[in-house]
Amino acid sequence: MKTYIFSTLMKTVWVLISIGFLQLNLVAQITDNYIIISGQITNSEYGNVVKNHTVYFLKDSTVTIDSGPLLTEVVTDDEGFYYDTIPTKTSKGSLLVYTNDFFDVVVDTLKYYRFVSYANSNIFITNFDIFMPIQADLLQSRFKYEQKMTGDLNRFRFIDQTKNDEIISWHWSFGDRTTSDLQNPDHTFPGPGMYKVRLTTTAVIEGIEQTNTMLRVVYIADRSFFDMGGHAYAVFPANNCISYLYYIDTNQNVIPVDTIMTDPLGYFSFYQVPSGKYYIKVQPTKSSDLYGEMMPTYYGDVIFWEEAIQIENNHTYWGYHVNFVDGAGINSGNGNISGNVKYIEISEGGDYDLPAQGIDIYVTDTENQTLVSHYSDVDGSFVFPNVALGTYWLYPEVTGLTQEKRRVEVTIDEPDVVDVEIILIPGNIDGIDPDISFAKDNFLGIPYPNPATDLIYLNIEATAYLMAEIDVFDLQGRKLISQQLNLQNGTNTLGLKTAKLKGGVYFIRADVNGTISEQRFIVNK
Repeated sequence: MKTYIFSTLMKTVWVLISIGFLQLNLVAQITDNYIIISGQITNSEYGNVVKNHTVYFLKDSTVTIDSGPLLTEVVTDDEGFYYDTIPTKTSKGSLLVYTNDFFDVVVDTLKYYRFVSYANSNIFITNFDIFMPIQADLLQSRFKYEQKMTGDLNRFRFIDQTKNDEIISWHWSFGDRTTSDLQNPDHTFPGPGMYKVRLTTTAVIEGIEQTNTMLRVVYIADRSFFDMGGHAYAVFPANNCISYLYYIDTNQNVIPVDTIMTDPLGYFSFYQVPSGKYYIKVQPTKSSDLYGEMMPTYYGDVIFWEEAIQIENNHTYWGYHVNFVDGAGINSGNGNISGNVKYIEISEGGDYDLPAQGIDIYVTDTENQTLVSHYSDVDGSFVFPNVALGTYWLYPEVTGLTQEKRRVEVTIDEPDVVDVEIILIPGNIDGIDPDISFAKDNFLGIPYPNPATDLIYLNIEATAYLMAEIDVFDLQGRKLISQQLNLQNGTNTLGLKTAKLKGGVYFIRADVNGTISEQRFIVNK
């Protein structure tokens, strides 16, 4: 039996973004991205700048596709600054920046970079304070700066660190045509950018007035970047799993950002992630002992993206732990379900399809209980072997994608349901099921208004005076509302209160003399 399942996008751009994301990764491997790095070396003992000193950049040696040498070196100028532009063919990675002090002790820092469509993390200011036995002038201006904890990324405090008791004045130039004569001023810059800040101190030393100026660079990015991660658990830490990061843009489009493996202890880490809203999902690999037992699970410990917790990434945090949700399991038998999932792009020039790899296919039973999940291979194929006879529902769970589930009958006469085609199409196209015998049972009308807030209506068609059992389930199969309705011959309108339901996606099921019809609706809170 050949079955077709069509799913539609919540936002029409998802497939385009997905395909574009694949293309972007390919382009990133043949076209150079550029990391811009600069900084200043100062003497930790006396505060003066260190001239003509070597700084080294070491690329992540695990990156196999890249351009240019792994190790680069530059020399500081007369103001102690170094700078370079480093090409890379990668979309993310790390860069070890280091130098040596007078005793050849290595001082280093590890910088993570990331190139994404909505924000790049590729500009770094890395300063070093190292010991050098070079005596500074009697008056050597020194200062540090720190971002104020006010939520305003442009606001800084500048702190004078000049070691001299004879100072009579301080003068700050912030590089934005504003100045201050306070010793430790607060300053708000006009916006993102790179600013050269100078502190000039004046002191009377042995009866002689002397001045000295120190220059430092303040870089303000157009947005903040933070590290994030957590621990995957299946009671115990779960290794051999894949972790996904998705960005939610201002139009609620879901954009895949990164995919990484958990480490042997079950940890996953995403570095230099732009501020914004995100989903995290973790799932076992096919070689994992958990595959087929544990469901793909989102942060929030749910298996459907509509119920996942949206992460507001505004600080570095390592506590986004994911506890795998168990599948209920599927009884073994003589049946087999197999098929293929693919994207179809419709354009004026014609239609073309793209095999959809890594799509999670959920199998649920007639009670809306999720039994098991497998994901599609590189050619989009999937298989559920040795299943018991019965009625099942297939549900393609794709982050950011609104989908329809469809019924599959595994019977004695037809135990092998093969060539099931799940087609993901951009646009608002209704689900299509050629099984006419099932389609005519679909007597439950489309809910309205949808999304709903406090009340939703549905029409139920009946050909006689019958009793209907009406149930509402969440995406994990929990029954939340149950009531009976006496149907009259013709069109019956049901009003259902949704005020106590949380925002999310729900299924409503009508059972009339054993004949079941089901629809889906959204509650928007």
